[in-house]
Amino acid sequence: MARRRWIPFLIALAALAPGARVAAAAGPAATLERFFAALRANDRAALQATLAPDYRYDGLDRVAATDIFDNFLGLRYRALYSQVESMVRTGDVVTASASTFFEATVNLAAIEGGQPIVNGSSRLVLELSPRNGEWLVTAWRLVRGVYVAPGRQPSHLFDVTLDGRTSLRVASGSSLLFAGKVFGADRLFLFLGSSTLNGALDPGFVTAWRSPIAAPTEPGRYLAHAIAVSNDLQVLERVALPVTVVAP
Repeated sequence: MARRRWIPFLIALAALAPGARVAAAAGPAATLERFFAALRANDRAALQATLAPDYRYDGLDRVAATDIFDNFLGLRYRALYSQVESMVRTGDVVTASASTFFEATVNLAAIEGGQPIVNGSSRLVLELSPRNGEWLVTAWRLVRGVYVAPGRQPSHLFDVTLDGRTSLRVASGSSLLFAGKVFGADRLFLFLGSSTLNGALDPGFVTAWRSPIAAPTEPGRYLAHAIAVSNDLQVLERVALPVTVVAP
């Protein structure tokens, strides 16, 4: 496939909420620039350097959270454009919203699918806090991400909720209802902590799904993942909902 002429990499601070201006704003902004530059360079060490040493989110520590380039379904970027759309400070936490558009290869070696080229986009939310005089990422979550091989049609996940909400706080081990709609995918996978569900779909129809799923037993901050894919995994869409699990 012919390479596109991609616009230069850009990190832009788009807005600061009134009354929430960040002291030394270059600190968190510079860390975000390094974060996205590391993604673009497929540099795990550089990416890990932007995460706090005590990083712990969705059951992953700093090391596990940066294992994203070479594992199964890992993306290696050929080109990446990213934009920070907002930054808001609350106390010692800066919350940033960002979007990306990319061309990448996806690792399908485990199913003998090689490393096909895909085009995609994502929306991310990142939290940063000061650690030893430096702003570092303490939480990083995908809100929605999609990739599609050239010439293919994307799948569509929509109306995705957990107990009717898009974020929630629950007691450990609670039984929750994961629900949503999907179109254009062959399979649907659902994950929350160690709980997993999956099922086959008819890509020609909109499927409404409702599935019980158990919250993790260990308190912490997690993500409930809904992932719609084609049989060859060259089409994928993921939606993730934040779940805070507390002791009963």
